[in-house]
Amino acid sequence: MLNIAKQLLIEVTVQEIRFLYWERGLWGKSTISFQSFPYEAGGSEINILKDKSTFEKILKDYRLNTFDQTKMSVRLLIPFQNGLIRDFRLPWITKRERDSAVRYYLQHEVPVLADELIYDYQVIEEKEREYLNIKVIAARKDVIAAYAQCLEQAGYVLRSVEYSVSALGEILGSRSEEKRILCLQGLGENKIQLVLYKEDLPEVIRELSIEQDDVPKYQIFLGLQDYELPVDLIITDGSASADKVSGLLLKSGLAKEQLKIVNRGLTLASEFKDEFRTYALLGELNRVKGKKNIDFYSSFLHPLKVKTIAFLLGVFLLVFLLAASLLWYPRTSEYWHIQKEIVYLQDEINKLEVQEDKLAWYEYKRNQKIVYLNLGRIQKTLEQVADDMTLIRLNYKQSTLYIWAECTDNTSIIKMIGILTAEGWREPVLVDYKYQQENISFCLNVKG
Repeated sequence: MLNIAKQLLIEVTVQEIRFLYWERGLWGKSTISFQSFPYEAGGSEINILKDKSTFEKILKDYRLNTFDQTKMSVRLLIPFQNGLIRDFRLPWITKRERDSAVRYYLQHEVPVLADELIYDYQVIEEKEREYLNIKVIAARKDVIAAYAQCLEQAGYVLRSVEYSVSALGEILGSRSEEKRILCLQGLGENKIQLVLYKEDLPEVIRELSIEQDDVPKYQIFLGLQDYELPVDLIITDGSASADKVSGLLLKSGLAKEQLKIVNRGLTLASEFKDEFRTYALLGELNRVKGKKNIDFYSSFLHPLKVKTIAFLLGVFLLVFLLAASLLWYPRTSEYWHIQKEIVYLQDEINKLEVQEDKLAWYEYKRNQKIVYLNLGRIQKTLEQVADDMTLIRLNYKQSTLYIWAECTDNTSIIKMIGILTAEGWREPVLVDYKYQQENISFCLNVKG
């Protein structure tokens, strides 16, 4: 049985490995300790997993020095570098059918990777009988398996795996309800990680090079997907690169103010020299206590458990059939016939799976060719109308092109429609039109 009075949490970053141990003592008094060890992974999670021997040594040394030979249960936080986070708007469906619906959408959005991902989701907004807005966060199975193997070799029992950015949101969200927070963390190699939070959920996760130190480039980035500017609050991990970008954003007005987290007895972060390095671990501790944490490891183990049960059932069935054949039937020809049928059916299943993979890959390549063709047609169209109007914005999604532009007369719009039609676009629709001070602003969409 899991001891909830003791919790060991480990956070892996591209620069160090952090350990936080919490224990509830007598009369409800808690003790907490924090340690970290440098581990330069070259700014990449891939390098962390390549150098498993060093990684395992750090884990094992900490366990032996702190807990002797005790095999410790641990909850793991990993960096968000090979994962996926995406918002979906679905038709409203019952809770029983939501898991299969989310998997269906993933298989169609990322068909090549869907089977390699472990995912969880949260309902952001729901209107019964109309729609669901959900946020899906996913991790690669091979990444989870690699971390699990390292921890097992180092003498730990893995209980859960979650992204650090999700746990950090627990601390940030508890200090700023209904506000949008921009969090900047240095990754080394002239890079920083940028995470935009709304309440306690990450909305955007990106990596930026600090060589891009002019404000317009950050403004373009932050303007992706129509996120409003400026953000309400900004916080950094204290690294020079993150503080530099934070200063630029505050000075340019793209962030309103610096977030200062005041310890109110909830996080216990003031006990440590560098508070920010403890936030994700303390946030995960709060999430585990409140049973709110996302657990990729349980999702990773579930199909393995199902396969084990299915294997045991298969073995039991095989033994039963064999015993029945030997006890009740003098001849076992029928049994061997059944075995041949099973082998044949398995071969047929394997062939069907191969065909299904080929069809999925063919469909993916076909869609890519369509996208490349449409991009070429977009470029050719823009070259022809460049002298007649000013292009404001383009949005191409699911074979539909949206064009926002400005011109001085309707003839330019008619000309654009004619060019688009000549290039193979169809069903042109003028979805927005505004005339002001001899200037026309409009939005046009066409289908590929």
